[in-house]
Amino acid sequence: MAQRFVYAALIATVLSAHAASTEIVADPVKPMGASQSAAAPAAAPTSGASAVPSGRRSALPSQALMSEIADWLTETVGLKAARRPPKVTIVPATEALFLRYKAFTAEKQRQVLATYSSGGHGDIAAVYDPRSGAITLVEGWTGRSPAEVSILVHEMVHHFQYEAGMTFACPQESEALAYAAQEKWLERHGLSLASEFNLDPFTVLSMSLCSY
Repeated sequence: MAQRFVYAALIATVLSAHAASTEIVADPVKPMGASQSAAAPAAAPTSGASAVPSGRRSALPSQALMSEIADWLTETVGLKAARRPPKVTIVPATEALFLRYKAFTAEKQRQVLATYSSGGHGDIAAVYDPRSGAITLVEGWTGRSPAEVSILVHEMVHHFQYEAGMTFACPQESEALAYAAQEKWLERHGLSLASEFNLDPFTVLSMSLCSY
């Protein structure tokens, strides 16, 4: 109960801060909204969410789901409609890990795997690359549960932030709104980040603060 109260307070604070921020005028390009969305291949990354079950047949998100999330983000969260939909692909967890930590050489990949196997990383469920406008989901994602869909919601927030030209003092700062939106989506189904991903409000707050 206390966790729910703290989450509610954090969400209210984050959404209020977002609503009070300066509006950015979008390009005169057809925005992603009620009828425009897509799912296609992606590339490299910058941020990650939480884990998905492995060993299941994956499925890319449908256009209907992408449009539903896009409309919800503009109407409920107050984000400006994206000028174009994100590209979406699904890859094995190891590949997503390499993308997340920009491990593009054999040596860097060995370092990442060594750190990961020793418990130095949390589970990776998705990454977003602003350079390509790509969301990469981890193999096993089907979108059949509110928790899995909330991962896509989280990454679509990052896409909307980038498309709107929002700037942040550090990459972590962009996570505050992404987690607030993810929590709000889960609340629609009587769930939370704590119940589905074992993320308490203070952990989420710490992941949304600049480290300097």
